[in-house]
Amino acid sequence: MILGEFPLDLVSYGYALLEALIIGKVILLGRMLGLGNSLATSRLAIVVIYKAFIFALFTLVFSFFEDVLRAYWNGESSMDIYADFLARDAHRPFGRLIIMFAAFVPFFSFLELTDVIGQDNMFKLFFSKKDEKDEKDTKDEKDEKDL
Repeated sequence: MILGEFPLDLVSYGYALLEALIIGKVILLGRMLGLGNSLATSRLAIVVIYKAFIFALFTLVFSFFEDVLRAYWNGESSMDIYADFLARDAHRPFGRLIIMFAAFVPFFSFLELTDVIGQDNMFKLFFSKKDEKDEKDTKDEKDEKDL
């Protein structure tokens, strides 16, 4: 009944899903090319911010090529594509860059943290129950530090 009042545009959801899959492929391609590995020995925060920015730029470039291919598919000429690109709102690419950067910061935070502490430890950290013994050991260590 409620869905009848508010029609869903399933094409938009399908397009968003396809776009997410493309971004996933872009991330895999960037990792295969070694993007962002130049600061691998730096502080973790710097590595995360650097990788988030580099991959956001890489995604923006891929998005531009996607728009060019879509225009060619629709039969537009190179001049039409160029004119359309210049006529667009100049804030659109920067907005996309900021959104992708904001999305990539937590993504690369978890990815880099997993590289540092190991996949098994990361899994245990998130999905295993804390034992009573571990809680007691942690409390004892804390008490020793306070002394």
